Amino acid sequence: KLDLEFVEARSDYDGGITRDDGTFIGFSALTKDIFKRVEANLGYCFNNIGGLPLDLIGYTGLGYRFWRRNLAFGLPVDYIEDYSWEYVPLGIRWEYSFGRRWTAALDIAAQFMFGGNLNVLEQFGNPSFDLGSVIGIKAAVPVTFEFSEPWMLSLEPWYQVSGIEQSNPVTAQN
Repeated sequence: KLDLEFVEARSDYDGGITRDDGTFIGFSALTKDIFKRVEANLGYCFNNIGGLPLDLIGYTGLGYRFWRRNLAFGLPVDYIEDYSWEYVPLGIRWEYSFGRRWTAALDIAAQFMFGGNLNVLEQFGNPSFDLGSVIGIKAAVPVTFEFSEPWMLSLEPWYQVSGIEQSNPVTAQN
């Protein structure tokens, strides 16, 4: 299975920057965010568990996530953060068929993050931060309707937590 994701959105940021002397400069801004994700998985399917139209699929793979946050969107300065990390998903999926055309599933995976990095662009000398290796989770409930082979429509609401550790301190250059 190969998943590709691209999302562009706006959000409210309420935070700030801590100076070398420990003083905190708070600010709020409207951000412009870009999210990208690629994930490839390989698994094994146990069909018709207990004689029911229920399949159990265990899987693992490799994923990459990227998040660009433009904190100065609409302001006269540029402050752009690029977050990126790789992860290994380890998941299980229960899939139930309702007749020939409908299926619903519960898909739960742990995501073992590595190579996490944050780069600040345009300002402060382009510092880079290590984001650590935290375990994230993803849960999804996909529902699929098959019109005719090979045509189908699938809707997949999901919830995901990607953990990021506190980064190493870096002295900003201006």
